[in-house]
Parts: sequence; C-alpha cells; structure tokens
Amino acid sequence: MESSLRWWILAACNLLLFWLQGMVGDATGALGLTLSINALYVIMPAVCLSQGWGLVLMFLAGLTIDAGLPIGFGFHAVLFAVALTILHAYQRSLQKAGLGQLILLAVIVNIAFMLIEALLLAGPLFDYGQYWLRIGSDMVLSTVVTALVAWWFLSLQLWLLDISGQNLAEPENA
Repeated sequence: MESSLRWWILAACNLLLFWLQGMVGDATGALGLTLSINALYVIMPAVCLSQGWGLVLMFLAGLTIDAGLPIGFGFHAVLFAVALTILHAYQRSLQKAGLGQLILLAVIVNIAFMLIEALLLAGPLFDYGQYWLRIGSDMVLSTVVTALVAWWFLSLQLWLLDISGQNLAEPENA
C-alpha cells in the first residue's frame, strides 16, 4: 500500500476536527451536554480512500478519541472501522453525491453512532430513564451541530482535495 497526499489531507483534517471537538466539548460539558460529531471522521475517508488506508485512518482517529475517554481502548476504532467498511461498499455512489447528500449521510451516521454507543455502554443504566433523557438531549445537540459543522468540514476537505489535485472518482489502489 502506497500512501498518497489524499490520506495526509484527511488525516490532518481529522486532527483539526478532534481539536475543535475537544474545545467545544469543554464548553458544552459545563452545561451538562456531550457533543458527538464522530460521523465526520468517517464520511470523506469512505468516499475517497481505498479500504486499506481508510481503515488505518479510522483506527488512528478512533484510538485518538478513546485515549481521553473512560471506555475500553479501541471502542471507537472498531466502530469507525465497521462504519467505514459498510460505507465503502457504496463508494462509487458516494463519490457522485452532492454536499447536501453527504451532510444528510453524516447526520444519519452520527445518530446511528450515538444510539450504538448508548446501547453498548449503558450497562446498569439501561433501565434508568434519566440516562435516556441525557442521551436524547445530547443527540438533539449533536444532530444540530453535526448538520452545521458538516457543511463547513466537508467543504474544507473537498476544497483541500481539489486544490491539491486529488480526484474523488479515482480511489487509491491498495
């Protein structure tokens, strides 16, 4: 597998997203809300990377997120890898999708991530109503923020790929 500029651009964008999510998460944490925009780590790698390099990027992004959380190390890495593998099956269709369709996909994938995380990490809180109320309020906040941030973040990634001469319709050979 030979890496390309495309992989480095998406890796740098994921680091930027991680940093921004941490800053905003610190502010919303004081309000008792948790922001989750994890789908944005997965969308563009599924669109324009080969599955091999996409999985490498997903494991790095997932392990970076897991490092600061009190959950099993590798939880998000596996979750992102599964999502990338599913989305990669539709890569040709995703490459033809417009920005609005990618934003809608990001919102849907983000809701799915939050529900999966809530179910897998609930443990003894599963029957506790306030747990689900908290998950619901976090989901509303995250859905609104994902829709707003996805426009900017996906546009940034598309712009960086465009000015660097990388074409979405020609995935890497791996």
